[in-house]
Order: sequence, then C-alpha cells, then structure tokens
Amino acid sequence: MQKCMECNAEVDQQAFACPKCGSETLMGSYDAEDAISMVDIERKKAESGKHVDRSNELAQQGQYAEAIKEAKIALEIAPLNPNAHNNIGAFMVEQGKPKEAIPWLQKAIKLNPKHECASIWLEQARSSASIPHVSVTSKPRIQDCADRDFNNEIDKKFNFNDLLKEIQNSSYSMLALISVIIALFSGILGVIGGHIAYYNLKKTSNLYYGILLSRIAMVIGYIWIILTIIIAIS
Repeated sequence: MQKCMECNAEVDQQAFACPKCGSETLMGSYDAEDAISMVDIERKKAESGKHVDRSNELAQQGQYAEAIKEAKIALEIAPLNPNAHNNIGAFMVEQGKPKEAIPWLQKAIKLNPKHECASIWLEQARSSASIPHVSVTSKPRIQDCADRDFNNEIDKKFNFNDLLKEIQNSSYSMLALISVIIALFSGILGVIGGHIAYYNLKKTSNLYYGILLSRIAMVIGYIWIILTIIIAIS
C-alpha cells in the first residue's frame, strides 16, 4: 500500500492519485522485498500513459473509435488510470453516446476527485442525456484534457542556468540534488529524500528541475535496492 502525503489515507499501490483527496503525491513502502513490485508498477503506469497519449492524438484527428481502443489498452495495463477512464467517457460524448459515457467519467472522478476535465465532461454528458446536473457553459477540448501533469513537460529544453537558480533558491531542489548523489550509495535514503523533495516541490512551488531531480533520485534508489537484492540472493 501507499500513503497519501496530503490526507494520510492508505492508497492502492497501483493508484495514480488518492481517491479520497485527489492528491498525486503518494509515498510507497521502502521494504526491500517490495522494491521489485514497485518498479514493475511504475513501468506499467508509464506504459499505460503512452497509450493514453496515443488516444488523445487519435481523438484530435477525429478517430474516436480507435482512440477508445487505445484508452482501453491503457486500462488493461493499469486499471486504475483515471485519465484512461476520462478519455473513454469524453470520446463517447463526442460520438453522441452521453449515457454510455457517464459511468466512465464517474469512475475517473472516483479514482481522482480532482480530475477537472472528467468533471466537466460528466456535466456535458449529463446535459446531453437530459440528466439533472450543474450547468456548464462549455466542454473542454480534447487537447486541453490531455494529461497536464509533469510528464507532459519532459520535452522542455534543458537550461543549466535555470537549474542552478532553482537549486540556489529552493532548499527542496537542493535536497533533490543531494538525494540523487546519496541514491548512488544508499538506495533507501535516496528514495526517501527524493520522495520528501518531490512532495514539497509539488505542494509549494512545482519547480521543474527540482521535481525532475527528485524523480531521478527515486529511480536510482529503486534500482540500487533491486541490485542489492539480486546480489544478496546470488
């Protein structure tokens, strides 16, 4: 199980967000025996995200049937992906199937109560299906509801000066950098430091390079733990 850093609720290891408060800042277990399964779960989340991105691309081209197929593939890989549920519902609304869309959008909101796009699409679906709802003036564009999380910023051009400024001005960005170094020698400490830096950066400043470094620290840390287990077993 994971714990939500916002409300302290226990969250399924495969969850993308806390179903109680919608926070995406989750901290998992650091037991060595859990490390391999966590890496596999993160791999599946990333793979599922690729299919969600592909479904968005197809939808922007008006290929809603194919887009829905891609989103369903994403759910086969990671059933708790709220963006995949949202996409299926949104694309069904675009196809003129609002009643069929409603359960998918409700599921997206159940998985992530802060999923704004799913809430807007749900209102639109209810409006089209003549179900009482809170009025909404317009529906979101497909491209606006593509995952706007940090993952969509990976194409940002690297700027070393910006990196230095973040590290100088943010103690948590500095912690993220230190965690990367520590993770090379002690995976568990690197993972813990990375999680602490990531949580505080997402909560306060959402600094790009700090978050990037904290994620790198966590990845290196988990790899270190797995290698340690493999060496111990052999």
